[in-house]
Amino acid sequence: MTMSHKISFHISNTNGLFTSSPQLHLNPLDGKKLNIDDNSRITIKIGNKTAAAIVHFNSDEPEGSAAVEPALYQSLLLPIQTYKWHVLYDVHDQLLKLGPFISILTEFKHAGHDQPSFGSIHCFAEELQTFISKEGGLLSIMNLSDNMNLGEESKGFIFYDDAWIMWDLPEPDVIYNRIHSRKTERTKAYLVFYEHYLQSGSTIFNPQFLSKWEVYQLLGAESHMNPFIPETNLYSESTFDDFLGKYGAVYIKPVHGSLGRGIIEVTKHSDGLFIVNQTYFPEQKEHTFESLTDVKNAVHKWIGKRICIIQQALSLLEKDGRKIDFRLLTHPDAGHHWRVTSAVARISGENQFVSNLAQGGVLDKPGAVLKGFFSTSTSSQILSLMKELALETAALIAKSLEGVTGELGLDIGVDLDGKIWLIEANSKPSKKQEGTSSGIRPSTKAIWKFSKTLWLERRDSP
Repeated sequence: MTMSHKISFHISNTNGLFTSSPQLHLNPLDGKKLNIDDNSRITIKIGNKTAAAIVHFNSDEPEGSAAVEPALYQSLLLPIQTYKWHVLYDVHDQLLKLGPFISILTEFKHAGHDQPSFGSIHCFAEELQTFISKEGGLLSIMNLSDNMNLGEESKGFIFYDDAWIMWDLPEPDVIYNRIHSRKTERTKAYLVFYEHYLQSGSTIFNPQFLSKWEVYQLLGAESHMNPFIPETNLYSESTFDDFLGKYGAVYIKPVHGSLGRGIIEVTKHSDGLFIVNQTYFPEQKEHTFESLTDVKNAVHKWIGKRICIIQQALSLLEKDGRKIDFRLLTHPDAGHHWRVTSAVARISGENQFVSNLAQGGVLDKPGAVLKGFFSTSTSSQILSLMKELALETAALIAKSLEGVTGELGLDIGVDLDGKIWLIEANSKPSKKQEGTSSGIRPSTKAIWKFSKTLWLERRDSP
């Protein structure tokens, strides 16, 4: 049976401290908690790498601390430095597992000895690294293109001596997929990578982007969700005619779009003119057309061969003519129950019709924004309903997807009557600051906690 040590376990190594074979010097109280005997010969495991060691109790070693020889870390493919770990000991197999070892898989360019930039997730990576350095574990940033030669090791950047360095590492326990491109996720390189790590025992969560149409079909099949979903269909000339005639304003969105790109808003005015906004190119976002035929020609030119959905446009809250929606981040807890970890209001930039941060949107506190339109009690009720809708949506989506889902961003709108609407679900939500306070964000902590849960669930698979 595997015994777990719930206290964060600090391992320090000291050059030249030992002269015999690799040893682990442990406070007797920690040995008792882990059910390890003095002078035991054990195997230490990090990720997929193992190394033999001998345990020696040392009362001079502080409780919650251990000392190991540099050679042990070298066998485990780790740079020689101080780490904090969470520890699991399997008495039967005499296996001491240190973790969690978490990797973020992404794409970025780097050259030579320059410090890497991890693109839009760089600040998030540093934030997660800061949290892990305090809570325990190891973080690496894996570049897909650096991991084409798959074997028993991984390549990644780890934080060492106040800098990010490339290192040959064990294969990680958990991989958090932050590939930026849907196209990349369809490449042979990614599919081979994904299959290799599944076979090797790593857990990969959020393995793919979501399809807007598939999400709508999934949620639309649940009768209790229908009141919260704008009417949606696949775009065609006939559905365009039907929707525009029925609602007077529609959105056309790429099925595989993200970051607010490629969205078209068409509004028919009482004077017979059609006002069209789009995010395909920034030079001229708003266009005026005199005929529906001209609108269709423009839309056809912009979307090309892309598969799109068409959706009824909603009269959502606006502030000084700027559209408002709400982004709720959800994550599973240790029991795999979904929880809302953060909620923000997103206000579109000037002369923008989408609120995405990538399109110039800004953030605000949801309660404060709602109170600008509704009473305090009504605002509280609306926010509570948004959280309930987000949790139900996350649970339904996660249940339907293949693989492990560890994070979903839900975009919810509120109309002038206070009715809430689910606008979109996102498996790769923006990692720009989603709150107004500094420090470690709740969503960052949730990623670490879920990764730790996945590592703990692998404890009986040495």
